[in-house]
Order: sequence, then C-alpha cells, then structure tokens
Amino acid sequence: YQQTFTVPSGTTTLNIWLYPNYGNTSAGSSAYDNLVVENISCPDTIANEHASVSLGTATVFSWPSPIVQGSSADTNNSPCALVLEKNADTEQWSKYSIPIDLAANGIAPGDQISFSIDGNGSNGNARASVVRDLDQNAVLADHTFGPGWSSYQQTFTVPSGTTTLNIWLYPNYGNTSAGSSAYDNLVVEKVVSSSLKATLSFDEDLHNRFLKTISVYPNPSNSEIEVSIPNESTFTEYSIYSVNGALIKKGKIGLNQKVIPLSLSNMDKGLFILNLSNKKGDNAFTKIVKE
Repeated sequence: YQQTFTVPSGTTTLNIWLYPNYGNTSAGSSAYDNLVVENISCPDTIANEHASVSLGTATVFSWPSPIVQGSSADTNNSPCALVLEKNADTEQWSKYSIPIDLAANGIAPGDQISFSIDGNGSNGNARASVVRDLDQNAVLADHTFGPGWSSYQQTFTVPSGTTTLNIWLYPNYGNTSAGSSAYDNLVVEKVVSSSLKATLSFDEDLHNRFLKTISVYPNPSNSEIEVSIPNESTFTEYSIYSVNGALIKKGKIGLNQKVIPLSLSNMDKGLFILNLSNKKGDNAFTKIVKE
C-alpha cells in the first residue's frame, strides 16, 4: 500500500496505527514490513523545464497575498506542481507574477517564443497569461483552465519595445471567493530568432495560416521524422536551421508531395527550426526536437 497526502494546517503530530486483528474481538495476528515514511518537499515555485530561458524571482500581486505552495499530491505526471490558494477576502485579480528579462536571455523583439503550461481549475478559476512589461492590456498568451488537468500552448512574437515578459498565474481568476488552482510543466523557449526571420523574409500571415496544418511525427525524435503539409500549400523546398540561424540541411519538395521524410541521425541533440518555402520566397516555420 502507498499513499501520498498533504499535512493539514495546525498539525503537530502524525500517528501510524497498525492493527493485530482490526474490528474483531477474537484472537488474531497481522504482520507488517517495509515501512517507508518520507517528506516529499516541493518548492513554492514553478521552474521552466526548458533550460534555454531563465525565469526571474516571482512576485505576488494582491492584498492579502494568496498562499503559494509546492504540491506533490496534485500534479500532472511530475514530482511537484505549484498551487495558489486565496481566501475569500482577497481581491479578485490576485496573481503570481514571474518575470523574464529579455536581454538576460538573449531574446530580442521579433523573436518567436513558445509558451506552454498545464493547469487545474478544480477548486478555483485557473488562468495563465503572458503579458509584456506588466501591462495588463498587452496580453500575448492567455488561457483559462477547467476542472481537472489540461494543457495550453501558444507561440507568439515579442513586440518591439518590450524589455520584460511576465507570466501571470491566478489562484481564482475574477472571483472574490476563496479558491485554489494548480500549475505544472511550464515550458518557455525561443523558437525563431528575429535574425533568422530576416534571413528568410519571414511572412507572419503565411506562417500563421499554415502553422496549425503542418504536422511533424514523431516529435521529438532521435532518428527519422515525417512532415505532413496541407494539400493547398505550394512549398517546393525545406530547410533545417539552428535557433541561431545556422543552416543544417536543405532539400527539394516534389510536386504534389504532401509527406516529407527527414533523417535527423547526423544532427546534434536539441531544438531546430524546419522552414518550408515556395518559389515566391514565402516561408513558414515549425520546430523539431532531436533527442
């Protein structure tokens, strides 16, 4: 038998009770072995699971402040999750704010950023947002989670004039009532640099139009991938670049070819950008990961 639980507030002692013949007045015996009791200590922070972008020190915005705690009992397939809890008298927009300094991470306006996070709004209105320079009117990614764990991913371009991105996580968004929300598996990574966009005459409209219809499987992969492109596309060439803009390999796409097999065996492990282009010079990107 194994069970993970959270120690309730106000507790001073835990007691393990072992019974010889539970619930019976008759004689009887029971045997017990391999007892393990351990404190699974989770930090009251959430880390970026992609090491390429470092997060700043989080700040709580509201009065009184919501409770910020690490949880091993309510996670989405990971050791720890972040739980935010607020009392009924806490203002409705209370949030946990995580800054990302662009200069310190080598991120510039025009770079493309991928943001993903898991949320659980079973006990509160869970909401995750990314804003620029603490401006509530400059939202770059935004999602509200329902009851139970679910995932959200958004790719956006860093606007000009931006110095800081801020991840806002809410315990019970828009409500003055008590509530709590859990967050897990945060990933923030730079996908396409502005210099690479300039090199390839990046077309934002074309990219956004085809991004959701281009599929790569399996991704990540350590050997072979297949790239499926939409029937209406006119792509004639593919290129694979590093995130810094170095060309790794390129090749032709045949007329009416809708599945492109690619080998990653001679590439280093890491994140790469797959660019698809047509004869007009239009380009669309998607990311691939070599394990």
